[in-house]
Amino acid sequence: MARRVVYVVAGLELFYVVGANAFLRSNGVVALVQAADGVKLDYASAYSVVPGHVHVRHLRLRFEDYNVQFQVLVEKGTLDIGLTELLHKKFHVYSLLADGVSFR
Repeated sequence: MARRVVYVVAGLELFYVVGANAFLRSNGVVALVQAADGVKLDYASAYSVVPGHVHVRHLRLRFEDYNVQFQVLVEKGTLDIGLTELLHKKFHVYSLLADGVSFR
């Protein structure tokens, strides 16, 4: 019984790692974010091993509307996101640790 539980947990983790990293590498995140008006996101690389915990390099986020413009650049960072909130079309970052950040 315990062995089955270990196999199921290991299988779910493998499924997550393969699926999440394929999604991050295919720029699926970029396409979802850019569906919002005035938002542009790009990054050089991103990966995840633990659900909701993402490592990213050379991230650039730009936002523009009729009276506000800003750009955030992150050389290297890790962020914790709310996976369940993605189901409701919300992107919530609970924690962000970053190096080489600039805000313009």
